[in-house]
Amino acid sequence: MPQFVYDYFCEMKPAFIRVENRQEAEGDALIYVQAQLTDKNGNAVFDEDRTVTFSAAGPLHFISAGNTAIQTTANYAQPVQRLYEGHVMAVFRTTGKSGTGHIHCLCEGLEPAELVVRCTGEE
Repeated sequence: MPQFVYDYFCEMKPAFIRVENRQEAEGDALIYVQAQLTDKNGNAVFDEDRTVTFSAAGPLHFISAGNTAIQTTANYAQPVQRLYEGHVMAVFRTTGKSGTGHIHCLCEGLEPAELVVRCTGEE
């Protein structure tokens, strides 16, 4: 039976917090944002669980955030959460108005990350 060996090229030292959204914000929509620790080469770092804080500006409101930890006492309605295995997800809602929204993610010890969301709706 063949054996497989996996090489990990990640330095395992977080350098950035990356935030991503893969959908458009039309009308009254939910925006799902994934935050992931990465090393200086952009590789995911899974072995750190730092605190992150989400905030929104423009035609967006914070709804909830959470990680995939099986046991937690975190309040999902709060914008301050712990990463679990290097990642966490947050949910935002558009206000239904047009404009540019800004989602900020602050992670202890790292530069803040920002995600720009173009919202379409009422003028």
